[in-house]
Amino acid sequence: MDDRRPDPGREPPEGCEFFAVMDEGWRAGGSSSHRCRYMLNGRSCGAPSVARFNRPRHLKTGIRPTWWHYCADHMYGRWVENGVVMTWHVRDIEPSR
Repeated sequence: MDDRRPDPGREPPEGCEFFAVMDEGWRAGGSSSHRCRYMLNGRSCGAPSVARFNRPRHLKTGIRPTWWHYCADHMYGRWVENGVVMTWHVRDIEPSR
């Protein structure tokens, strides 16, 4: 996977801009034994994992991390950059002085 940032897919709201931030719920680094869990029409993607998303399970004994693996094409607008998973956020543009 290359480290180019994907297009946010839309224009930011008026007076705002997109900026990249680390996504705390995701971890870069897949595993050759884990495959992408993205499904469409009942069929799994099956490509090698490049990142994983923590989707914790709430049990009677407490919260347990559960890692769901995804390939580069199915990270829901996120990407891996310098070894971390990044995503887009929106902020107000600071007025020029």
